[in-house]
Amino acid sequence: MFSLIAAIGKNRELGKNGKLLFHAKEDMRFFREKTINHKILMGRKTWESLPGKLKNRENIVVSRHEVKGADQSITNLSDFIDQNKDTDEEIFVIGGGMLYFELLPYAKTLYLTEFDASNPSADTFFPAFNSSSYKKTIIKQGFEDNLHFSINRYENKLLAQPERINMKDLIFNLIEKEKTRQSEGLELIPSENYVSKDILKAMGSVLTNKYSEGYPSFEGLNEWSAEEISEKILPNYRYYGGQVNVDRIERLAISLACKLFHADHANVQPHSGANANEAVYFAWCEPGDNILAMNLGHGGHLTHGSPVTRSAHIYNFIPYGTTEDGDLNYNEIEKLALENDIKLILVGYSAFMKIPDFKRVSLIRQKAETKWGHEILLMADMAHVAGLIAAGIHPNPLDFDFNVMTTTTHKTLRGPRGGLILSKGKVSSPLKKVKEKVLANIPTLIDKAVFPGTQGGPLEHIIAAKAICFAEAMSEDFRNYASQTVINAKALAKSLQKNGFYLQGGGTENHLILINIKKSYNISGKFYEKALDLIGLTLNANALPGDTGGAFNPDGVRLGTPAITTRGLKEPEMQKIADWMKEIAILCQKAETLSVLTTDYAKEISQLRDEVKSLAKDFPIPSI
Repeated sequence: MFSLIAAIGKNRELGKNGKLLFHAKEDMRFFREKTINHKILMGRKTWESLPGKLKNRENIVVSRHEVKGADQSITNLSDFIDQNKDTDEEIFVIGGGMLYFELLPYAKTLYLTEFDASNPSADTFFPAFNSSSYKKTIIKQGFEDNLHFSINRYENKLLAQPERINMKDLIFNLIEKEKTRQSEGLELIPSENYVSKDILKAMGSVLTNKYSEGYPSFEGLNEWSAEEISEKILPNYRYYGGQVNVDRIERLAISLACKLFHADHANVQPHSGANANEAVYFAWCEPGDNILAMNLGHGGHLTHGSPVTRSAHIYNFIPYGTTEDGDLNYNEIEKLALENDIKLILVGYSAFMKIPDFKRVSLIRQKAETKWGHEILLMADMAHVAGLIAAGIHPNPLDFDFNVMTTTTHKTLRGPRGGLILSKGKVSSPLKKVKEKVLANIPTLIDKAVFPGTQGGPLEHIIAAKAICFAEAMSEDFRNYASQTVINAKALAKSLQKNGFYLQGGGTENHLILINIKKSYNISGKFYEKALDLIGLTLNANALPGDTGGAFNPDGVRLGTPAITTRGLKEPEMQKIADWMKEIAILCQKAETLSVLTTDYAKEISQLRDEVKSLAKDFPIPSI
């Protein structure tokens, strides 16, 4: 970077006949101290006006010819500027006038000793500059030979770089702190989990460098072995070259997903569960079509018709709810399906602890199709229980005539954060036009809806991690894990009930528990969530059916056992967690506010925090 240093008069006068017009002892002292051990750049006339080479500095002279005695001669000023304007090394420009003019646009800082005097005989001037574009700082002022002078620093606001951020000190230190938070606490949010070291490795791989818009070949995915798929190089449906490896990785991911979930086809490209759901709507429905889905307030998901989402402004979502015992209201589903000309029936949720009767919903679809005289897509969003389905301990909707199943690949599936769409039907080229919008063609309709319909390039490093996730889910260890997740959830639910907690639906049939904390201990869900955070137990406040508190102050909390089961906790630890939750609930009752809780009950909070931390350290996170 360049800095200009000069002594000037009131009218920017620099010199006459190659000599300075204004100077002072303080000015010269400042020059020496500022430029020592730095590079100084000057024109040939300035060099010739000096009594000799300036010591302890690298003297660089701009000249058409080599300058004897100079450390370096510059014949091409433009190249020199390009090479040095963005470097951290400060190069001082000391004259003359034309060189100042050339370098002013690139100068980060101007060091000007400004004298309160003028000289009409000057023949060299410092270039004019807009002072409002610079931040001025007075370094020193004084009098010498009856002249007032001020040594000023002008920093170019446009060129001034913010203080360089050390990413290691900031971002990576925060990552380390997050590792500590996860390791020293217990994760009870049912949608969170811990991935394996292999999945972390794939997510941080060089595959993130590759652009792969389009799809690989689908040939042989349900017939060939994994070894054959990994070896065969086939034509693809991509828009970029260099796909020889990512094609085979994505083909493996598709093949594994189909085998794991009994699907005819899998699209492994959705970036999230929300993207997966929206792609299915886009594939099958037209704007204004009716979609029957679970009410958010009864346990549904935002993407199932919440008015804050984009899809709710495109399609007409008709919500159904749950019964008093927490199960799906199948009578209401059937009634709505026969009263409204629906295009899609969706079974899916984010806060539901029962096992759906997929067969009954399939029969409702048949009745509705007979009534309305057209095909109706049957869709299941199994993001929360996909891992349980993969392990065979939860029914698979695709085994009950559902056409599509969407899911995230994290949560109980214990993979990277991302989405997945599984479907039944005929698999064909995603580049060819689909002649009929019928259920038999839904795999291809979905592929076209994902790309180019709703997404751009796929995240191939995440797809590789998904493939590893699917392979892990086929193991006996994973089946034992999924089984223990449900065992733990039922044990935790039982212990919570003994401790005075009122559970929605009377308990759980999967990994998830909903507590009506308002009814249990007369405190709000958000207050309870923040209080548990203080001792290292993480869950989330959650609305309940008929909740009047809203999303940010609901009556309930939602928790689950996928993450703590990954760490190896079992039934005895579920009782400890339930006991800690009771102790905090009682403290919340006494304190009434978070500020009182953290001050008046700091000792109790600290003791509980130490107990949670001690247990957490006995069960380390496998991938950390």
